[in-house]
Amino acid sequence: ANGSLYVGQISSAPATGLSNVTLGGGAGKVMSSGTDNTLIGSDSASLLTVASHNVIVGSDSAAAITEGGDNVLIGSDVAATLTTGTDNVIIGKGADVSAGTVRSVVIGEGATGNNESIAIGQGVTVSNNELGIGEITLNTTGYEDQTYYLPIKIKNSSGNMVQYYIKLWT
Repeated sequence: ANGSLYVGQISSAPATGLSNVTLGGGAGKVMSSGTDNTLIGSDSASLLTVASHNVIVGSDSAAAITEGGDNVLIGSDVAATLTTGTDNVIIGKGADVSAGTVRSVVIGEGATGNNESIAIGQGVTVSNNELGIGEITLNTTGYEDQTYYLPIKIKNSSGNMVQYYIKLWT
């Protein structure tokens, strides 16, 4: 239908959809319109009605999303509470963001984020405009007299990237 491919149980092909690919029982089963979506996995994005440019891979992934675009969601049970988000990258079993999150990157099993946030690591949780990185383990045996730094690049007010160092251990 309209240059799309549907494999698995669906209720109907989108009336105005173009170039969609769904694979798996219930994947995108209520989509009424959308373009360039790739939905793979049993019941992936099963409530998605209006969306474009999404890549959603994993069984029961994006279970609550009804509309949104430009999301990349990969993993079983990923983005369980995302309902209308856009421009998100969420990867990892159970990784999630709040309902209408935009422009976030969440990577790691059980990691969670919110608007314009970055959460990397198992179980890391961040709020709006926050960066969270999971536990860093340093081998300190025999290195007690050394100092450890985490390099980080930040764009300054002039728009230039400047490298700073965060002291982790002395």
